[in-house]
Amino acid sequence: PPHKEKGGQGMKRVMLWLLLLLPVCTINAQTDQRIIDSLQQVAYSLPHDTTRLFLLKNITISEQYSTNFIKRAEELLQEAKMQNQHSYMCDAAYYHALYYYNYTEEHDSIAKWVSYIQPIAEKIEYWSCYYNAQKLLINSFIYNEDYEFALNEAEKMQQKAKETSNISGLVSSYLCMANAFSETNRIKRMQESILEAYKYMPQIKPIDLKMDIYEQLIEHYADLGEYDLLHKYLDEYLETLTSSIQGSITLENAYPSHFFYINVYYIKYYVGIGDLESARKQIEKTQAEFNENIFKPYGILLHEACARYQLALRNYQTAINHTDSALNIEQEYGVSYRIRIELVRLKADILTEKGQYNNSLSNYEKSKQ
Repeated sequence: PPHKEKGGQGMKRVMLWLLLLLPVCTINAQTDQRIIDSLQQVAYSLPHDTTRLFLLKNITISEQYSTNFIKRAEELLQEAKMQNQHSYMCDAAYYHALYYYNYTEEHDSIAKWVSYIQPIAEKIEYWSCYYNAQKLLINSFIYNEDYEFALNEAEKMQQKAKETSNISGLVSSYLCMANAFSETNRIKRMQESILEAYKYMPQIKPIDLKMDIYEQLIEHYADLGEYDLLHKYLDEYLETLTSSIQGSITLENAYPSHFFYINVYYIKYYVGIGDLESARKQIEKTQAEFNENIFKPYGILLHEACARYQLALRNYQTAINHTDSALNIEQEYGVSYRIRIELVRLKADILTEKGQYNNSLSNYEKSKQ
């Protein structure tokens, strides 16, 4: 989905869509549409009970990549209301908010559905949904550049999480703070926040929070060029994700974009430590995996990694071509101002090494502007 996000963590944040899903669905996100249609017919042939709701919820999740997502979310909501099933009402409202976050960027609509969730979730103590919704809302504030307000809301969420003894809510508050600090270039405070979240890793149950923490750590240490730590968190992330899907046929192909993300950062790791042969093999492997199931803006990450690899080989024009391809994808999806700046600066660095100083100067000036 063409989610737009500004800032250093933007490329990771585009995957919020997948990370914040509530209970893991039993239908692969890439399920064939014919199967989804058949399941829908089955759902509407069932009596109005929780089995019907459960199936409708899974159909809704499985349609997250399609234009039917909001329609399915509304169908789930109406059924949940009719049965007076509060947890499913919260789920359906959350999917509404998620739709507006990813597809329309309508902050008022996001806030509306989060406000709908909060009193119901509080009453039934459905804290996973409550804090996921709050996290979504705070990230929308960050997207709108209301950074200090977002930090204030994150502090409130942190206090409530402590009062409710909810680890997931506490960790989510640190993640939101890390995002806001990253967007405003407060790197030290960003690192403190994300490491504070990481301390709770042994107590965290939802895979989405673990993935979120690892991806922020990976991006942070890749940006700093601290490759030992980058490798450490890449290995941990890969092991965590792999172990989470073992023994589950329905989950084996549920996270292709996340595995792709890990593979791209292994390319950056190998280039960073100068192991160009391993980088070449990793590029071949990763390029082969870039198909219709991969979140399209992640092509930016792949082209950037390839550009750095070609720069290390002094294949300057090929490196520039990859940078231009990355910029074209960023322009199409409007992912991140900072990513755009970094890509323009990378292109300027390549032009400088190539000896095209006038062109490199114009790109440096463009990035600064």
